[in-house]
Amino acid sequence: MSVEMKFYYDASVMFARLGVLAEKTVPFTRSTMRLIAQDALDIIKEKTPGKGTIRELWRILERKEGTIEEWIIRNSYEKQNILWYLEEGTNPHLIFPVRAPVLAWEDPSAPRGYRCAKRVVHPGTKPYGMIAAAYDAMDGIVEKYIKIILDDLEIEMEKAAARNRGELV
Repeated sequence: MSVEMKFYYDASVMFARLGVLAEKTVPFTRSTMRLIAQDALDIIKEKTPGKGTIRELWRILERKEGTIEEWIIRNSYEKQNILWYLEEGTNPHLIFPVRAPVLAWEDPSAPRGYRCAKRVVHPGTKPYGMIAAAYDAMDGIVEKYIKIILDDLEIEMEKAAARNRGELV
């Protein structure tokens, strides 16, 4: 199971609720949904620990089927369980060697500069909540874009009214 965040947009709902006005709003809302998904992606990347591979593998996948469009933020890192551990954290747990007879790690205070063990108690991992942070920010992000859409619509309606009055726009 992958760690992901999904956004759906169904233009038919806009047409059903707004009628003729939907012709003006659908292009704004469609492009705005993409911007909202991009803002969520930016938050997720910012919250992802480290500077390397996992952070850079977050992507927005776009799909369209009929009037429904979907934006999915997903990480293509092959070990999805690691992403769950980063998202939700872990409790202390035992770690055993997988490809070697013992675990080994550098330790300058050890006599040989490293230590070995057949098992280690990992202290656990704090939750980073990358997806949760993006969900938490959604209200503010959506509110910001609703204001932008309404402002753009107001400008378009003023231009249309001016054209109807025969004024130059």
